[in-house]
Amino acid sequence: MKEKKYIFATLSVIICLLLISIMVTGLIRDYNFTRIYKDKTSKFNEDDVRKWLQAVIREKPIQAIQAARKISPKQFPYIPKPELLDIAKTAKIKSTFFNPPYSLFDYFYWRDMYLLKSLVNKFKKSQPQKPVIENIFNKVNKRIKLTEYKKNINSRPAFFHQVWKNKKGDIIDKHLLFAALAEQAGYVTHTALVFDQIQKTPLYIFALSQKNNQVYTFDFTSGCYWQKTLKEILNQPPVNLSKIFNNGLRQKPLTVIYKLELPAPGYRKSNIILNNYLKKSKIKGIPKISFDLNKIQKEFHDKILKSKNSLCLIGIETFIMIKNSKKFPKYWKE
Repeated sequence: MKEKKYIFATLSVIICLLLISIMVTGLIRDYNFTRIYKDKTSKFNEDDVRKWLQAVIREKPIQAIQAARKISPKQFPYIPKPELLDIAKTAKIKSTFFNPPYSLFDYFYWRDMYLLKSLVNKFKKSQPQKPVIENIFNKVNKRIKLTEYKKNINSRPAFFHQVWKNKKGDIIDKHLLFAALAEQAGYVTHTALVFDQIQKTPLYIFALSQKNNQVYTFDFTSGCYWQKTLKEILNQPPVNLSKIFNNGLRQKPLTVIYKLELPAPGYRKSNIILNNYLKKSKIKGIPKISFDLNKIQKEFHDKILKSKNSLCLIGIETFIMIKNSKKFPKYWKE
């Protein structure tokens, strides 16, 4: 009898420990870890930011990584959202990708974001009277010659600026470049896939950019854009889209899948901590290297995603493309 009680007590303790570990894991995942590890970053110093930025500008990878390590010398692993882990697994990237330390690959990502930030600044200066997001769309649409869809994912450039440099790309390249440039201008962009039948190929593809209460819908196929939500456009299609959306399809419920196409390295904890430090600086030209995923998702759901026939996902494309970089560490690959 005593043995049974002992076994029961032991099992109870094990179950309690398991439940506690699950709760702690959930708290770590959902809690803003930048608050947990706030004291692990060095005291803010403009000189440290300047050294990091100058190293990125002058293409000094070792100096850039050293500057980043000085800013955040102590970092600990964390558990990203389950959806991010699932996407990484599908892209055959290990979960260690999300955690420290900094690598040479991070430098090339920083350099890519800096080049995009520089382009956005040029766009602003070229037509200061026009909203920068409109400039970005016009520049990308005009410069990037549309090619056939790349079935071979290994042929896609690893970094966004390479698409700009190549002056050509398929529809995915074009959307990813636009989304990355828009991000540097403070706009969050979703690729919107419109289906009449979810099992088939999309009926149409749009890019939806949002900043505070500003919402733009862009169409790279026609070269048109509207300061409206996609829902408004589908309810009352413009003349150039009326044939597509009025040809017997108005009786059918259209399904829209929104895909958030943010740079995959921006999900790395090291870059989130570094970005939170950099944005305190008043130095001009600092690129955005990470983002607040929880805030982005909440704002999009509250302001845009109101239809029952809509779904929002994190895109896998930016995870797949980075693997094409020669600097992508082998120990991150599955």
